Amino acid sequence: MTAAGGHPNRILALEFGTLKPAWVEVISDVLMQFSPRLSHRTVQHTESRDVHHRAARTSTWFFLDLGTNSSWISRRFGNENKLLEAVFAKLAELDIEQNFERTLKAAIADTAPAAQALASLYSFWISSPGRTRDDLDRLPLQALTQLEGLQAWGSSSRLESISNFFSLLGFHTLGDLRAFTPAALHERWGAIGDLLYRRLQANPDLEPQPISPYVPTEALRSFIHLDFPVSIVSLLLHEVEGTLKRLLARLEGRRLLARRVRLKLRCEYSQHEHVFSIEPSTATRDLRFFRVLLENRLEKIELLNPIQDLEIEVDPVPEKETQEDFFDHSSADDTKLAVLISLLRQEGAQAGFAETRDEVWPENTWEVPPCFLICTASNDDKDTGQQSDRAEGLLDESGFAPRFSYGRELPNAPRPTLLLRQPRLLSQEELSALHFYSNHPVERLEHGWWEEERAGPGGSFVIPRRDYYVARDRGGRSLWIFQDHTSGQFYLHGAFD
Repeated sequence: MTAAGGHPNRILALEFGTLKPAWVEVISDVLMQFSPRLSHRTVQHTESRDVHHRAARTSTWFFLDLGTNSSWISRRFGNENKLLEAVFAKLAELDIEQNFERTLKAAIADTAPAAQALASLYSFWISSPGRTRDDLDRLPLQALTQLEGLQAWGSSSRLESISNFFSLLGFHTLGDLRAFTPAALHERWGAIGDLLYRRLQANPDLEPQPISPYVPTEALRSFIHLDFPVSIVSLLLHEVEGTLKRLLARLEGRRLLARRVRLKLRCEYSQHEHVFSIEPSTATRDLRFFRVLLENRLEKIELLNPIQDLEIEVDPVPEKETQEDFFDHSSADDTKLAVLISLLRQEGAQAGFAETRDEVWPENTWEVPPCFLICTASNDDKDTGQQSDRAEGLLDESGFAPRFSYGRELPNAPRPTLLLRQPRLLSQEELSALHFYSNHPVERLEHGWWEEERAGPGGSFVIPRRDYYVARDRGGRSLWIFQDHTSGQFYLHGAFD
């Protein structure tokens, strides 16, 4: 089946048990990451326990239009079965209820009414494109009441009487009703007979039920009332973490990032409130990120008065569009750096990372801000006057492990990521202990004739030049070494980690 827009009509139906209005908003936001076109409705069911008692229950149905997203689903998940697995996994993270996996029902079909009927009868079903009508034909007559989709029948008792009527005639499945023409159904039941015929065909062209894009309106705010007030940081962190996880999941569906998280903790025996914000150095949805910052912040609060109420609000910003899988490895490193900077900011400290400059000599290419050196120096160093020595990049006992500076842009450079602040002259004994991989230099650096020159032997002017080599020391470490063109001496400049 193909919809008017040219894409195959595929509908995902999900049935939940009784949900509070707040949970409906949360689930709607989360499901947006699988399709922006979704709708939901609440259905009331009446079940007969015995002749004198009829119990009522409610369920909430969500319908997602997968057809408009079919190409993205193929690239991201591969097939609809993988998509459903991802949906179940994402919903499980919300901790809706302990046994929700046993109560949640799902089906994918060509029409919304068919998807609802198949989910109700089978709990989990994927109808192949164009084969939905055949799947419906095998359902029992009782499935007529579930053949609704986004539009209810209006009177479930009317459909029950129609089902009972066909059952008395000896019909058992929905496929048996193919013997009736549209005119016969209309003559017997009027408009509801016409609707019944169209829904049995499982053809979206006969009874279209378009699903509009979902527009979230609820603020990203959550309020928690604790039945048992908490005065232990670990327990309080557990309560906040669960709520924050759901807020971040809603952000993912809305394609937003968290720029700031505001928290308000209300005490039980007084009107006092602990109000503070968690603001990472970069907008993110990483729960581990916020957990580290939140734990560090809560440790500074004296919970002498137990916390009874919590209020959490997220300030969002739009996420940046990036090509999938291209930045997976670099994003993990960026997250670590962002956590470090954010923790230092919470402590009132400053931090910086090396930046590139347009220079020929590598030791001048990376500029390390002074604040970075101040932050990394210990208080003992400041007191004993050893800070300047540590900033110069001391060597350890082996003489080949300098104190290095890391920079954000270093991984993108074709040179070693570990550099000495100033190249160190190698003695003949050290040089003889090295094994050069090649007699030919791997790189040559040279100033142009129009730049600074210096006088060589005999008063002639020479242009500074370096020939770089890669050599291995006795420990198997690869070192970056250059030979000065003027003096012929070798210098240690860095190492490959």
